[in-house]
Amino acid sequence: MTTTHQKCLEQHYAERLGEVLGKSWKVTPSPDENNWADLIVETERGRFGLEVTELYLDKSRRNGSKRKANEALNRIRMKKLAGDYYRAGGLPIRVVFWDSIDRPDIILRSLISVAPKLTEGERKRIKPYVGCRIDVVRLPDMVRFVKCDRWDPACDHGGAVANIDKGTIQAAIDAKAQKLPKYACHIEDVRLLLVSDRTHKSGLAHLAARGRSWFFAVAQAA
Repeated sequence: MTTTHQKCLEQHYAERLGEVLGKSWKVTPSPDENNWADLIVETERGRFGLEVTELYLDKSRRNGSKRKANEALNRIRMKKLAGDYYRAGGLPIRVVFWDSIDRPDIILRSLISVAPKLTEGERKRIKPYVGCRIDVVRLPDMVRFVKCDRWDPACDHGGAVANIDKGTIQAAIDAKAQKLPKYACHIEDVRLLLVSDRTHKSGLAHLAARGRSWFFAVAQAA
């Protein structure tokens, strides 16, 4: 099942595509993602179902994308770590993770230890363990009651950019095409949006044929 985070991303991609095309789209989640396309798009000419697929170069049929799975795991770890930190009475800080987040217990102790030693606005890089680099910025006390736990997993936002070829795109289209018959029972017009999200390491790619650094591709699937 699609997570709330993923569903918000899908809706954002669709809305952004509408803007790029200069269209006025109203995008809403479908009533049942098992039997409908991911989203319902209403336009001045009617509505259509929109299936959204992100392209990952390391994706396999059996295991999916390891990079994407690691990014999701890092979000979970980071959210829990921030919650544990503030429940322990931690001072307001901004945190940027450059490497591993796989030993949150050690990271938590390091953050609790270093934060009180920083002056407001001061930045310090700490290394809680080998392979873990974190930048910590002490925030003003006035933001204590403001949500300041949206820490940055910078380790998930950089890396080498590879090419997406026609074979990768065709495989994604073929996989989604198999679901068209059940979608057609509810809505006749179903389209596919393929996304390469370069804001994350898992989506760092460009079209080999055109050399573009990002793209939105729409294919009529009928």
